[in-house]
Amino acid sequence: MTEQTVSASSPDAERRRVIAAVLLIVFCSGTAFGMALPLIALDLERRGYDPVVIGAMAAFSSVAALVVGPFMQVVLRRIGAVKAILGGFTAYAASMVAFPLVEGLAVLAVLRFIHGVGFTIGWVFSEALLNHTARDDDRGRLIGWYSAVFMGGMALGPVVLTMAGSEGVLPFAIGAAIVLVCLAIVLPMRSAYGGLDDTAASHRAGGMLALLWLAPVGFVAAALSGAAESIFFTLLPLYGLGVGLTETAAITLATAFAIGAIVFQVPLGWLADRVDRLALLAGVVAVGLVSTLAMAAGAPDPWLLLPAAVVCGAAVGGLYTVGLVVIGARFASGSLIVANALFVMSYTTATIGGPLAAGAAMTAWPPHGFVALAAGLFGLALVGLYAGRRLGWLGADVAAGKGKG
Repeated sequence: MTEQTVSASSPDAERRRVIAAVLLIVFCSGTAFGMALPLIALDLERRGYDPVVIGAMAAFSSVAALVVGPFMQVVLRRIGAVKAILGGFTAYAASMVAFPLVEGLAVLAVLRFIHGVGFTIGWVFSEALLNHTARDDDRGRLIGWYSAVFMGGMALGPVVLTMAGSEGVLPFAIGAAIVLVCLAIVLPMRSAYGGLDDTAASHRAGGMLALLWLAPVGFVAAALSGAAESIFFTLLPLYGLGVGLTETAAITLATAFAIGAIVFQVPLGWLADRVDRLALLAGVVAVGLVSTLAMAAGAPDPWLLLPAAVVCGAAVGGLYTVGLVVIGARFASGSLIVANALFVMSYTTATIGGPLAAGAAMTAWPPHGFVALAAGLFGLALVGLYAGRRLGWLGADVAAGKGKG
């Protein structure tokens, strides 16, 4: 049975305050990140860099997560959670402000990397605090809200950018200011984040690979979510154009996908508190497979494509939600920071490789290649879940959210 956490036994009012603070931090950081992605791309384009360089620069944020992820437990042990997250958000904001003021690709790449490191630290520690605060009976619901709030922030980011404009220092300063709101929230919550420090000494031996073998399904869900999410957000508008939609209708496909990824996460989290989580994850994967194939079958009719895109977005977002529930319930607090870091690394690794593979598939079989690849990933995951359950590789303790980590 998972250890009872200190925060889970706190008074209800304090617990609600911690949860509200984490969700607000996630919303602000998601908004800033959603704003930064197109803003940095547009800034680099104005500087004359080609799409290959712009794409590589976008990947630097994911690379930063892979580099800093293995050291999260060391950071926690050396400086503590509060200093780590304050330093991460400060670096995030500073790199945003500096970006339009400097020249030279190498310097810009360093700033993009720092931006990614700061975001990753805030990401890992905030997820860990939410899982540390959650109880077994409401973990899924809380993580469902977390996923919905983060995706809502990501969707709001480009809207803020259209209002602020993409030229000059102003939009970068606005993005940095949004991040600094996170600092203002963290400071009064120092004791809650400080509670994570007590987990550093109790981390089990064996490192990340040991955790991977303890709960592979959660980390595979993160990787599949990262691959599918990046594939659909990147290539769905191009797919719409390829099957004959207008540009407006093609962009609307991506919007429909995002709506599904936002609005269905709380219901899926609620289900994760009440049903077998492996069965729920298999159901989410199956829905992803069917809805992906439905998009191909329904093209080019937008009245068939749009509902399929909404359902597909719900499934892809659900992979992250249910996977994170499994990870949080499976591991004791002593392993939670390392497990969360590995979860983030699994997700970000797939966001790098997913669009590259899907782009190649779309080139080989235009425009349906990317749909075929996504459907293949869902199909492989479904077979893997079935085989793992039948062969006993995926224990009942993981399905029920119980175990000792």
